[in-house]
Amino acid sequence: MLLDGDEIRAVFENQLGYDAASRRKQTARVLRLARWVLRQDIIPVVAIIHPFADDRATCRDSLPGYFEVYLKCDMKERIRRDTKKLYLPAMAGEKRHVVGVDIAYEEPDRTDLTLESDRLTPEQSLDEVWRRLT
Repeated sequence: MLLDGDEIRAVFENQLGYDAASRRKQTARVLRLARWVLRQDIIPVVAIIHPFADDRATCRDSLPGYFEVYLKCDMKERIRRDTKKLYLPAMAGEKRHVVGVDIAYEEPDRTDLTLESDRLTPEQSLDEVWRRLT
């Protein structure tokens, strides 16, 4: 089951912000959902921006079979792909709470798989994930 961060935010009435504290609450919320999904004998695939190393460590310690994939991508490519129009306004000081701009992204040092998504096609990335999981 895909647990997408934006979709999970839309499900709950008490919408969280995007500041660091709200992002931590969102991670805790997603972790609780992932645990619930696991109890149903369903494998959760979680797709969220996960900027804080200690939150990732908590997830790793709390979820059996945890497998972390880091989609590494340089800023130039993130800006090019930015359909939500977050990065350039944040860089100009017009938006706040953007990971990688005014919220530091703590690069993972303990991933199970790092994919350079700015150099690989989505198909190549998927092939690499499947190869590592099988």
